[in-house]
Order: sequence, then C-alpha cells, then structure tokens
Amino acid sequence: MVMMHGLRGLTELAFYYAFASFVAVCGGSRYALAGLMLQTICFTLSAMLKKRRWLRMAALTPMMLFWLLPGIRMADTLLFLPPAVYVIWLVYSGSYSLDWGRHVELFSVFWKSYAIFAFILLLIGMLPEMSQASIPIALIMLVGSVLLMRSLRHEPETYCRKSYQLANAATVAVVMMVAALMSTRAFLETCASAFAAAYRMFVLPMLMLALTGFIYILRVVAWLASLLNIHLPENREEPPKLQLDGFVEDLGLDQLGGETVGEEFLILLCVLLAAAVLYLFFRWMMRLGWGERRPPETREERFDISGDTGEKMRPARPGNAVQRVRAQYRKFLKLYLSAGGELDKTHTSLDVEQGAKRCRFPQEDVEELRSVYIRARYAERAEAKDVFRAKELYAAMKRAHRTEGK
Repeated sequence: MVMMHGLRGLTELAFYYAFASFVAVCGGSRYALAGLMLQTICFTLSAMLKKRRWLRMAALTPMMLFWLLPGIRMADTLLFLPPAVYVIWLVYSGSYSLDWGRHVELFSVFWKSYAIFAFILLLIGMLPEMSQASIPIALIMLVGSVLLMRSLRHEPETYCRKSYQLANAATVAVVMMVAALMSTRAFLETCASAFAAAYRMFVLPMLMLALTGFIYILRVVAWLASLLNIHLPENREEPPKLQLDGFVEDLGLDQLGGETVGEEFLILLCVLLAAAVLYLFFRWMMRLGWGERRPPETREERFDISGDTGEKMRPARPGNAVQRVRAQYRKFLKLYLSAGGELDKTHTSLDVEQGAKRCRFPQEDVEELRSVYIRARYAERAEAKDVFRAKELYAAMKRAHRTEGK
C-alpha cells in the first residue's frame, strides 16, 4: 500500500511541476526534478506513519534538505514552496485516500492541457527550455498515472502484494532515470545528433527526390505550353501600396509606451496573478471528486447467448428493436433518478438494479428489464415482443413509483 501512496503523491505533484518547471527553468532553476523526488519521498514516508499526526508531520522534515543543494536559486525556492505547502496540508489533514475515478479525471485533464501547452511553446521555439525539466516530468506524470489507475482497477489484495508493488517501484525507478537523462545537456546533444543523422540519411534524400520530380513536372508543363503557343505572363503590375507614412504620428501613438505603467505595479500584478493561479490550482486538486469510486466491473458485461439459431448478426440501426429497448431503459434511468437513485459514469446496470431495489421498485420487474436490456445492449438481439415487454415493465414501475409517492 505504501507504493500506492507514493504513486499518488508523485502524479499529483508532477502535474504541478510539469507546467511550473518551465517558468522556473526560464528563471535559472536547476532542481525541479530533485524537488519533485524529495517531496514524493516525504509524502510516502508520512503514509507509512499515518496513524499518528505528529509522526507523519515529522516525516516531512527531510524537505528542508532541499535548501542544502549547491547553487540553489530563488527560482528553485519559488518552484518548491507551493507544492510543499500542498503536501503539508495533505499530511496534516490525513488525506491518504486512493480513488480510481479521481485519478482518471486528473489524468484526462493533464494530457489535454499539457498537449496544448507544449504545442504553443514549440511553435515559439521553446523546446530547449521545455526539455530541461517540463517534458521529463510530464513523462513521469503520464507513466505514474497509468500505473496508479491500472493498480486501482484491482482489489487491494492484488495491488498490495509484494511482487506487484516491486514491479511498480521498478517501473518508476526506470522512468526516473530516463527523465534524469533527458534533462541533461549531453543526452539532448546526443539525441539532436541522432535526429540530424537520421534526417540526412532518410528524410533529406526523400525530399530531394520529391523536389526533383516536381521540377521535372514543371519543365514538362512549360514544354507543353510552348507547343500550344501559350505564353505565361512574365511581368505583373505591382499592387498599390498603402501610404502609412506619418499615420502613427497623426494618431499620437508614438507618445504611448515608456513609463506610462510603472514597473512596480506590473511586478505586483504578476505576483498576485501567479498567487491566484496557484491557489485555484491546488484548491481544485484538493476538491477533485473524492468518493472511493471503483472502476466499472466487466463481469456483468459478459452475456452468454443461449439458443443461438446461427443466423448472422446485423449491426443495430436507428429505430430497430434494439434501439427501442435501450430507449425504454433510458426512460427507466430517468425514473430511477427522480425516485432518488444515484447514478454516475462508473455505475453499471447491476449497480442500477441494486439501487432501484433500495428505491422500492418491484424487484422482479427491475431484474427482468435489466435482462432484456443486456440482451439488446451487448448481444444486439431484440424483437418486437422484447420492446413491448420493456414498455410494460417501465409502465408498471412508473405506476408503482407514483403509488409509493402518494
């Protein structure tokens, strides 16, 4: 279980470092990866001592070693402090829960936002700054999230086994070493040399071949044009140019700029904006949907089709019996919600059946409707009598709900 808490701390902290480390590197930071590893280790140690608050708080004292690193700069300190406060708050409040649904949402938000972030920075030529810390830490975040989500899909008896935790620990260690190599100048120069060699050996000859072919095509077109006495225009009149001389002076725009806005005010505004962004980010991180949700089980999605006549299955078309049965089940779900039932994206039809029984729907009707729905949903088999029966069951449960309400 300790390794699971370590993965949780690693992924949540890496989410922050993947974005903030780019800004810190531009300011001269060199210890983004070291700060991430140190805070993750401290959070993991606190999880081992989580039964007593003073012990788990004492496990955070090694974070002070960060300021003993040689050549530490202000950018490193500013990068390290916000996640340190977040870790202290998690440890103080005893927040060590592991929730599959929460980390799925975290992973989804991260890869979408980081893809946009990286694309914009690559367009403006910031690849060297990104490769020093941001891209390696993003790799750590992605791999750690996949390991954590894959582990939480199993029962605790599975992912708490020593062999399972050792496999996760070995994977994380390998990814950490790869990330450390990616952040070194020698590794980047080696990769650049390898890409340059591959470009010269494979890409450049293909481009030259394509360019040569294009030139020959143009020559053939010119030869055909000469045979047909078609003369291509050689000189074209230049388009009129806009006369903007003196336009800026006429509008008085040359008087703008300079010291109209004080540097102190801009610095203060940037600091307040950065503080607000960090506060909202960690506030969102702490409030991101908890609830001990489990991943959807796949066992109820396996349906044994008995009595198969051997006829060829046809895909469901809009308006056929399969779709009408599913439409009746969607009506039942709305009725189930109006009766006070709980439903989210991780619930299966078995969860809905159990919840409907607690809402005092007729047990036999709920079970029969579910069996008709499963046959239509997963086996794509439904007939007119199934549609009629689904309508009858829905109408009976709707009457029962109205009677119960009175």
